[in-house]
Amino acid sequence: MGRTNLLFLIESLNLGGSEVFLSNLLVRLNRSKFRPIVCCLVEKGRLAGPLEAQGFQVVALGWRLGSLTSTARVVVSLVKLLKKERVELVQTFFHRPEILGALAGLFVRKPSIVGSQYDVIVPKGNLSRLLLRMSRLRVKHVVANCRACKSHRERLTGHRSENISVIYIGFPEEEDYRRVQSGPVLPHDFFEKGPVVTFAGRLYHLKGPDVYLRAAASVYRQNPCVRFLLIGDGPMRGELFSLAHELGLSRAVHFVTEVPSVRDIFSKSAIVVSSSRSEGLPTAVLEAMAAGVPVVASRVGGVEEIINDRVDGFLFGSEDSEGLASAITMLLLNREVAAAVGAKAREKVTKLFRFEDTVARIESLYTRLSRETG
Repeated sequence: MGRTNLLFLIESLNLGGSEVFLSNLLVRLNRSKFRPIVCCLVEKGRLAGPLEAQGFQVVALGWRLGSLTSTARVVVSLVKLLKKERVELVQTFFHRPEILGALAGLFVRKPSIVGSQYDVIVPKGNLSRLLLRMSRLRVKHVVANCRACKSHRERLTGHRSENISVIYIGFPEEEDYRRVQSGPVLPHDFFEKGPVVTFAGRLYHLKGPDVYLRAAASVYRQNPCVRFLLIGDGPMRGELFSLAHELGLSRAVHFVTEVPSVRDIFSKSAIVVSSSRSEGLPTAVLEAMAAGVPVVASRVGGVEEIINDRVDGFLFGSEDSEGLASAITMLLLNREVAAAVGAKAREKVTKLFRFEDTVARIESLYTRLSRETG
């Protein structure tokens, strides 16, 4: 049996949890069994360069979101790409690539199309939801990164349970794609002046950075030695600067767009917070747990599938900034408890969330689907 021509369809390879996951997956795929190509619908993005340097083919179609003319052109280009490269299997990431992949798939006998469900978000707009549900006619299988996402997908598109595989996103031992420092730089002695509570994620409503800041203000009033680090960028950045000022946190919180190594930052932090209003299986939580740092996370999506509350992490109700503040304060005052929780978290991640296991399960799925459609 020859190599399977495999196309990954995504909007771009800019920094994000799914994009980094795809990058890590690509470098670990068995290249003797699979010939992977990455198609970015909008633009290549910052992670494309390192992949291309390692010999991976990355193409961009220049899609202008919201333009019907551009959408039609991209679908035609995608059909040509599928035929030219003789693609046998397509893995899509996010709902828009899935919809466009399904549309293109109507014009070719192959490939088999695999969707992804890595969040519990409902797409905005009736048309998007209708098109995603209709894509089930061409998308025969879906990969969900947790049980919560699987259940969500069944409700969202009507896919049958047996056509959805739960494959947890494992955690690679080596950090293959380091973030490039931009924006404000951390002072060299930042972690030496007292405990640091860190948030890392895109700065938009669903990630709950405002919940984190409100909790930070409550903690800071009781312990002014604590500092707060917020890593990320997004549409709420200006609003969060203003909120930090209003809460009296201007001297206590440090905003950084990106850092050279998130893992290094996590390992130096006293606590890592995930205050999301909605999640699938958050990569940042796995990264922090692997660093042996206690995590306080909102009880949403697949988070409860990672964290056993008060054993290898702490959970709080979404939007409950005071509950988050209480958990942070308790851990800061009980360093032995924090150390024990962090150690158990690291043990769990290194045993149950190994990236090599993720790759093996994905490769097995690809092989089975390729044989079924061959």
